[in-house]
This record gives sequence, structure tokens and C-alpha cells, in this order.
Amino acid sequence: MDPNFKVSSGLLTRISAVLWLTFVAALLFGQENAPEKGAKKNDSEAVTVTVDKSFNNREIKVRLGDVIRVRLEELGGAGYQWKIQDLDGEHFEVLSVRTESKPSELEGAPVVKTWLIRSKNEGKSELRLVHSRSWEDAKKPSDTFILKVRIIR
Repeated sequence: MDPNFKVSSGLLTRISAVLWLTFVAALLFGQENAPEKGAKKNDSEAVTVTVDKSFNNREIKVRLGDVIRVRLEELGGAGYQWKIQDLDGEHFEVLSVRTESKPSELEGAPVVKTWLIRSKNEGKSELRLVHSRSWEDAKKPSDTFILKVRIIR
């Protein structure tokens, strides 16, 4: 660089402002804050809220018509499966259930089960899922997942 090259303070100020605005825009509109595919763009469209085992015994608030995506790891190779226990049909509707294999070379490795559940009516309810084997007593599951849900307009 030429030692005689000088940059005016006005130019530096403008460059700094542009860099600062770019940084702020990246924070506000970056991937982490981007809505999921199918997420709402305004209040009249449903959003999808994703929960996993870390939400056990917690409460979430969703709007009427929103979709709750529940993702839980199960030990299918050992015969264990997650199942919804006593679904509150007044407040929830199961849209789909699917099982995904995690990338692994091990036979019988854990899989992830995913439910898409739509909220149907305002109020408070809970989703309760149990992790058990079909041939064992369902009243004594190996694990339980409870999600308290408040559904608002």
C-alpha cells in the first residue's frame, strides 16, 4: 500500500456505517432467526414449534391452529417405542408420525420419532408420551415425556 495514500474521515465513517448495518442485518435476519418452511409470515398463518426431550415437563404457548413438532429418540432396536398416551382430542389432532434413522453403521442404533400435532381449541392441556416395549406393562414405561401446552387465539 502506498504510504502517501490517505482516506478521508468521511469515507471511513461511511464504510464503518455500512459494515455496522450489515452486521446488524445479519444478526436480525440470519439463518438462526429464519422461520421454518411453512412457518407463518403473519398472524393468520400457522407456525410450527419444534420440541425435543429438553422440553420435558415444560410449558409452551401456541396459537390456535399452530403445529407442534415433537422429536424424541427411541431405542427401536431394543423394542422401545414412544407412544402418545391418552391424546386430548379436544385440543390436539395428530397430523403425522414418522421415524427417521440417524446416520449410523450400527445395527439397532437409536432412531428419531417425529409427530406433527395441530392445536384445535383454546385452553390448557398436555401431551404425554411414554417410552416402552409393546410386550411390557405400559403403566411402567422406561421414560415419560410431558409437554404442557397453553393454546391461545
